[in-house]
Amino acid sequence: RLHRFDRATAVAQQAVRDGADNATTHRILHTIARLTNDRALAATEETWMSKRTEDFAYISYRANLAGAEGRLRDARQLFKEALALTARAGLDDRLEQSHVRLALLESYAGNAQAAIVLAREVLGAHPNEIVAADAAFALALSGDPGGARAMTDLVKENAANEYITRLW
Repeated sequence: RLHRFDRATAVAQQAVRDGADNATTHRILHTIARLTNDRALAATEETWMSKRTEDFAYISYRANLAGAEGRLRDARQLFKEALALTARAGLDDRLEQSHVRLALLESYAGNAQAAIVLAREVLGAHPNEIVAADAAFALALSGDPGGARAMTDLVKENAANEYITRLW
C-alpha cells in the first residue's frame, strides 16, 4: 500500500478539481511525480508552483529539494533568497521555519558549527513549539548539549504534542 502513487495522484488531482487548488496539493503532486519519475507531471506542477505560489514559499520549497538531493551549494543559495523574500514580506514565523530547515540541512551535512549558530538564533527568537523542537533537534544532532536540554524541556511542556514527543 505504501507505493500506490497512482491512487495518491488520482486523489490529489480530484482534490484540485474539487477546489483544493493550492500550493500544498501541487507540492504533493510534484513530490509524487519526482518519486515516480513522471517528468511530464513534474514539469506541469513545477510550472504551476512557479506561477501561483508566493515567491518565498516556492524558493523555500526549491531549497528543500536541493538539500534533499545533496546539492548543498544550491540549497544554501536558495535558502538565502527565500529568507530575504520572507523577511521582506514580514513573515517572522516563516522566517524562523526557513532558518531551522537550513540549520537541519547543515546538521545533516555534518556542518555542526553552522547548524549550531542557526539553531541558536532560531531558539533566541522564541518560535512556536514545532520550530523550537526542530531547532533543539538540530542542536542535539550537531553535538550541542543545549539541544538535549531544550528537547527535554519541550517534551515536558508539550507532552500531548505527538510530533515533539516522537522527535525526541
